Amino acid sequence: MIFTDRPSRRFAVVLLLGCLAVASAATPARAEVVAWTARTEFEDGSLVNLDATSSPGDLRLSLDPDGWMKIQPSPVLDVGSAGSWDGTSLGSVNVLLDDGLLKMWYSGCAGVICNIGYATSTDGLSWTKYPGNPVLVSGYSWDTTIQNPTVIKDGTTYRMWFSANDFSYIRIGYATSLDGVAWTEYPSPVLSPTSGGWDQAVVSTPVVIREGPSLTMWYSGHVGDYSYRMGRATSQDGTNWTKDPANPIMSAAYSWEESRVHPMQVLGGLGDYELYYYAAFNYVQIGHAVSSDGVSWTRSPTSPILSPGPSSWDRASLGVHSVVTIGAERWMWYSGSDGSTRRIGVAKSPSYFRVGTFTSSVFDSGDNWTRWSLLEWSVSLPPGTDLVLQARSGNTSVPDFQWSGWTTLAGTGIANLSLPRARHSQLNVVLSGDGQDTPVLHEIRLTYYRTARPGPDLMPWIVVGIVGGSVAALGITMFLVTRRRRSGPGALNRATAEALQSSAIRACPHCGTAVPPDHRFCGRCGQRFPDGP
Repeated sequence: MIFTDRPSRRFAVVLLLGCLAVASAATPARAEVVAWTARTEFEDGSLVNLDATSSPGDLRLSLDPDGWMKIQPSPVLDVGSAGSWDGTSLGSVNVLLDDGLLKMWYSGCAGVICNIGYATSTDGLSWTKYPGNPVLVSGYSWDTTIQNPTVIKDGTTYRMWFSANDFSYIRIGYATSLDGVAWTEYPSPVLSPTSGGWDQAVVSTPVVIREGPSLTMWYSGHVGDYSYRMGRATSQDGTNWTKDPANPIMSAAYSWEESRVHPMQVLGGLGDYELYYYAAFNYVQIGHAVSSDGVSWTRSPTSPILSPGPSSWDRASLGVHSVVTIGAERWMWYSGSDGSTRRIGVAKSPSYFRVGTFTSSVFDSGDNWTRWSLLEWSVSLPPGTDLVLQARSGNTSVPDFQWSGWTTLAGTGIANLSLPRARHSQLNVVLSGDGQDTPVLHEIRLTYYRTARPGPDLMPWIVVGIVGGSVAALGITMFLVTRRRRSGPGALNRATAEALQSSAIRACPHCGTAVPPDHRFCGRCGQRFPDGP
């Protein structure tokens, strides 16, 4: 179609430009999402002290095999009523798991006089004191006060070794029982200080295990300076002991140990030993060591493994303790002091790591002007736990100085991002807790927008359309101008002339329009014919 009037030409131009605009319109930017919801997506990044396997799709703090957490509520065993045999302090504790029942022997004190009591529990938290306590009391002049019981069940017989003090010397005594309640005390100490030896003043805090046909004891002693060190002895019957000539086999070596170490529990045996011990005098803490022979000990780098506080009842000092393996866990019952009264609390291992981090692999959006819009996450936060998210962006595939710094995000599950536009991004997540529980991260979703782009492969056609349209418009314009000039007054095109020759119809001499023979005026230009009909 050819438009010869000006309005029509304007419409054609507008139509052409509109078509070109539609053809050249950019593809609008749309939201895209990258998510971390599966084990493989978390493991693709860097995990420190975090577990992505025990609950696939979730991220949680790992268990620390060397970590201990105090169990609340504590203490689990308190002093008796005022004036009772254990009304002042509970100074030491030993626990056995026997036929599914936890049995505790502990020292209870009324002033400076201490005796041994008995309690039982099915869960390690709620304890019932034996109504006939105390079960072992002083019976001789050398055992005025009795503390630090260590009990093993050897066949059907319970055997107890304990420290006995007559306020001149501390020695180690011995007793046996068939039920753990009624005890028969051996009449004399079974281990005493060695005159002129490193333990000439005191032998105390015995720990005994059976190793095949013999018994092995670790104990503490000092020369008279109260710098307690650890020794070792062996016996075939539990009453006649031979001290190791290598004694003392362990001394205070670190500042936190001050000037004394006391063995409290030895696990394993026959080439694979673990020692739990308490150290210091002013601020007592609990340590851990390992040995292949029970003589040469290597302290764990995580020692001390348990320290006073933060609860008020044990904020001043820890002390005598007992460790029992229950399934895959280890439980520790320990004495703790608020500065005046000792009670018994409990801790458990492994605990959760206190802090763990997940750093994602670098995500590549494919566009240097990507807008990082929104971060969403789903997390469970038990009391005492927390989670912090951070994000950064940059245009290099490996983060370097050109990247933005970490931006810490605030919110409870959703946060708008204000990162610089860039091709790459990375997330960092910090999970933390108190050791007793862990936050659980279920999902992270990152929403981003890449730069808007033209439709696919349209640019060559846009250029062709613009150039071709311009050429076509110029050609049409030239044709119309030429045609207009050739159609001046009196000019007849050849077709019209031939038609007039073969009919009575005549042509207007002014504009050339065919006019019936009986008309005096042209119907198009309105001019009068000069010669009439």
